[in-house]
Amino acid sequence: MVRPAADKQTVPNFVRVSYVLPVEIAKRIEKYKIELGVSSDDEAAKRLIGDALNRRDTFREVIQRLIDRYKLTRSMREAAGDVIANHPLVVSMSFTDEGVKFTMSNGFSVIASPPGKAIINKPSGDFYKYHADDAPDWADWMNRTKEWAEADEMDF
Repeated sequence: MVRPAADKQTVPNFVRVSYVLPVEIAKRIEKYKIELGVSSDDEAAKRLIGDALNRRDTFREVIQRLIDRYKLTRSMREAAGDVIANHPLVVSMSFTDEGVKFTMSNGFSVIASPPGKAIINKPSGDFYKYHADDAPDWADWMNRTKEWAEADEMDF
C-alpha cells in the first residue's frame, strides 16, 4: 500500500490559520514583535492571543490546566512553571510543603498539591464551596459541601 507523503507544513499540535487584519493591528503586532525580540510574526501573534485568552480565565480553568499539566509531568514545580508562573492573572506564587500556592488578581488563593488536588480560598479567607455532587475531581474535601445552601457555585 502506498501512503501519501506527509505535508511538510504540518507541525504536531498546531493548526495553520490565516487572518485578514487591519493595517493598524498588523503594525502593532510588528511593534510588539520587535519589543519582544522575536523574529517570527507567528510567535508574536501566538503570544498575544495566548495572553488575551489567559486574561479571560477563571480560577477553575487555571487549576484544571495546572492539574492536567501536573498529571503529564508528575512535577508540580514544572507544571506551575508552565501554567501559572507567567499567567497574567496570577499575582503571587510560592512553593510550600503542600505544593504550590498562588493568588489570583481577584483575591482567590489556591494551594495545589502533588496528588492532583486543590484547596481554594475566597478573598475573605473562607473556603470556596462546591456542592459535593458538582465538585471537580481536583477539589479538596474542604471545598465540598453536601448542603446546597452552602455552595458558592451551582450547575443548573
